[in-house]
Amino acid sequence: MRMLFYEAVYNIVESRYPCEEIHYDMLAGLQALVEFGAFDSQMHNSEFYSDYVKQFYPEHLRRKKLYQYIPGLRPKTTVEKRLMSRHGSTSLQYGDLINDNTIQRKYLEFCWTLPYYGSAFFHGQIERRHTKGRKLVELIGDSDLDVLVAVNRDGVFVINENTVAVLLGLTYQELSWEFAESKCAKNNPNCMPCLFLKFEVVDEQQTVSKLFQIFSKEAIMVDALIQSCVDMLEAESQETGGGDAVDGKTAENTKQAFFSRLTSMDDTHMCNKMDKLCLTTFNAEGECIDNR
Repeated sequence: MRMLFYEAVYNIVESRYPCEEIHYDMLAGLQALVEFGAFDSQMHNSEFYSDYVKQFYPEHLRRKKLYQYIPGLRPKTTVEKRLMSRHGSTSLQYGDLINDNTIQRKYLEFCWTLPYYGSAFFHGQIERRHTKGRKLVELIGDSDLDVLVAVNRDGVFVINENTVAVLLGLTYQELSWEFAESKCAKNNPNCMPCLFLKFEVVDEQQTVSKLFQIFSKEAIMVDALIQSCVDMLEAESQETGGGDAVDGKTAENTKQAFFSRLTSMDDTHMCNKMDKLCLTTFNAEGECIDNR
């Protein structure tokens, strides 16, 4: 349990598990109970946490906002104060369980509901979507976006490394994929192999196919892992007569709810953002009808 707990903490703090801010605060409060014990108002003031916030919050939440560089303007709250507040409230709620694995399990129970829990992570790049301001972006030399590609037995997820937001999440039932490598890749270090993801969506009342390209030096490993996951799921399906053997119905049902959220266009960190992706669109006849 302890090893799983600290693995989950690492993935949260290293920005591998996108969450909403309220979730980060909740997890930080649970972790504080494990690390510091019961909240003590005499000892646990905001200054106490200043040396520890890196161990509780990912970098994008610790990053200063632009307005904070303006003299005289201060944020209403700080990460240290947020951690102090959550440590205090969580201590009141679970204080009698501090010496038990229950706190670590509470942390893990939330992480288990995340569709990308247990993923292997790979670094990649994607093209920015064609917009009016894209030419200006290309002029300053930043036309590509750094992403993490997360792969587990449930699906494939593309995460914006800077904002720690899910850009795309697909189950294996939704996607087909293909690895590709240019002939010049061996002689040109800047020519990276790529992975194509293809999936169907309903766009303007018609079903179309979307093609998404990810460039990565690790693309061949992503391809191999996806194939292994698909083979494993197919073997399990045959053994169970088409069923899916999953431990923990509650966690699995909650995870499916998160998958449903991934198809939403709400502007949150945990939803698909296909309007921000550079996608090629094909109609039912295979004709390219959009490329942006």
